[in-house]
Amino acid sequence: MKEISALFAYILLAISAYVAAGMSQKRNNLLTKGQAYLNDYVKQWESIELTAADLAAIDKDITSFHIGTKVRAESKPHGLNELFTVIKLSINLLNPGANRLVLGKSVQAFSAALNGLESAQAQIGAEVKKTAQAAADAIRNTERNMLASIEASAESIQSIVSESYTLKEDTEALISAVSTEIEQTKNSVEIQFNQFSQDIEAAASGADAQFEEIRKFIRFVDGKILLGEVGNELELQIANDRISFLQDGAEVAYFSNRKLYVTDAEILHSLQIGGFAFVPRANGNVSWKKVV
Repeated sequence: MKEISALFAYILLAISAYVAAGMSQKRNNLLTKGQAYLNDYVKQWESIELTAADLAAIDKDITSFHIGTKVRAESKPHGLNELFTVIKLSINLLNPGANRLVLGKSVQAFSAALNGLESAQAQIGAEVKKTAQAAADAIRNTERNMLASIEASAESIQSIVSESYTLKEDTEALISAVSTEIEQTKNSVEIQFNQFSQDIEAAASGADAQFEEIRKFIRFVDGKILLGEVGNELELQIANDRISFLQDGAEVAYFSNRKLYVTDAEILHSLQIGGFAFVPRANGNVSWKKVV
């Protein structure tokens, strides 16, 4: 009977020890999970964007990037060594070396908004005042608006850039609007340029008159430059291989290949050839003598 009682007491002691050990383990697990939850709770999702140049168009050894491609970005000063997804491509059709790609990723970090809240509020207030003043000043100046968009499809890439100038003074008259549209397909690049201009009539008339005045003296004909007033019998013509003197449309003299060619020459005083010259005498005769 004593042995049974001792055995029963030993079993109760073992069960108590097992239950106590289990409760201690559960407490430790609960503490660990609580600490992990608090660590994650003070973190907020933040977005990181990086901009880089896409050199694939100018270097055949560099693989071209596409939307959704994973790119590794490494920067020891910033503590970065991550795989980022390409979320945006900026394509310059006329200058492939200027192509840009934007890498984006969301990470968990301590929110910067929780630090320095009072200074941030003061800075926001100052920026609001500064922006209001800038807006008031801009009303009295010319307003410039730009719109850029890139549309990509399976067949082509279309880039549209528009720009407008509006005078913000007594009236809101549209001064000018410029739009450029570039469409690239696998076979060709098509550029369309449209411009609308509304100007003061007096200024337009003055510009036209000034252009007509210049055109009277300088003209471009068949790749040649003609200097001389329209209707005048004397003109100077500049071509790739010679400079010609024209009289009534006929070439009477020209420079070419470091030589002067003249149909008829009249020397008023003297003519020097190398170290010798024809020099007139007092009696009306001409002497050929060495002058150097």
